[in-house]
Amino acid sequence: MFYSISNPDEFIAVTGMGVVSDQVKIIKSGWVFPFQRGMRFSVQPRDYSIDLQAMTKEKLQFLLPVIFTVGPDVNQRGANAGNIKKGDKKGDIKGKQKAVDEVSNTANPADADTY
Repeated sequence: MFYSISNPDEFIAVTGMGVVSDQVKIIKSGWVFPFQRGMRFSVQPRDYSIDLQAMTKEKLQFLLPVIFTVGPDVNQRGANAGNIKKGDKKGDIKGKQKAVDEVSNTANPADADTY
């Protein structure tokens, strides 16, 4: 039995005896008892960059640098930090559509389609 504390950008997933089956207890700090396993995981966003090879309608090839940021949902991170603020799905959809529109405006001079 030991008391475990996570770093600010981490959480602890506790599984094993005493935790409801098919579920995982997510905590920032707490006791990990015998026959339980406490595993730390980071929620820090990660960036992945690639060069996307594309072709215009006129069959001209070009490289488009793309950066994907993979991380937890902003609303989820706020809830975990103790905020009561909840975002609506319409706001998330508007944000995604705005990003697609901005990329489309940049790619349209090259006759590239963005979905």
